Amino acid sequence: MKKSIFKLFLVPILLLPLAGCKLPFFNPDTNLPSVNQPIACTEEAKLCPDGTAVGRTGPNCEFTPCPDEKTKPDDQTLLYAPIKDFKARITKKFFGTYITPKTSPIQPEKFIGYHTGVDVEYEDITEDVPVFAITDGEVKYSAWTSGYGGAMVISHQINNEAVLAVYGHLNPDSMIKKGQTVKAGQKIGVLGLGYSNQTDNERKHLHFALYRGTEINLRGYVSDQKSLEQWLDPLNIIK
Repeated sequence: MKKSIFKLFLVPILLLPLAGCKLPFFNPDTNLPSVNQPIACTEEAKLCPDGTAVGRTGPNCEFTPCPDEKTKPDDQTLLYAPIKDFKARITKKFFGTYITPKTSPIQPEKFIGYHTGVDVEYEDITEDVPVFAITDGEVKYSAWTSGYGGAMVISHQINNEAVLAVYGHLNPDSMIKKGQTVKAGQKIGVLGLGYSNQTDNERKHLHFALYRGTEINLRGYVSDQKSLEQWLDPLNIIK
């Protein structure tokens, strides 16, 4: 009789590992399950942004850092693109390009100097094109401006540096007002209609520039490369 009862208890215990279950480990001093037993992880690998994969490390299912995470500074600010297809549509005027009425890729041209930002082209798009804040900040300027039509300047702290983001050729009626705070990725307006008062008769595009400091500077061109050092190349900042 005792052997039959023992078998009834023994059989379920032997079957538990076959069913994929784990028996708790008991501490002989306390008769409580040990908290140091390994945790069952649900995924074996994590796909990184560069296409590689990393496995888990440590007792709590942590993943090994991706290659970009290993080298990323702790104070690096995460920045959003100011507009859709930002990099792909910069095709005519880049940062630092020297422009004259004769050499400009845009004809006719009325400006001369080193381009302080990048131009993002949207002449092929008829519907509204939204524009976004690249990170948290405050609107310091928002008004119709000669050479731009609707123009905005937003102050930011980027990688522990004071930087002003300059947006040109927006529809003035769509722009967030001066003094308002914005969040990263927030819509701040839409591009103006090409060859209208909204863009001061310029084509439909976004002029986007980053200026070091806190003093409002709306210059789209500077006369010398020394002055250009006060500006940042957006393509080097927005990854």
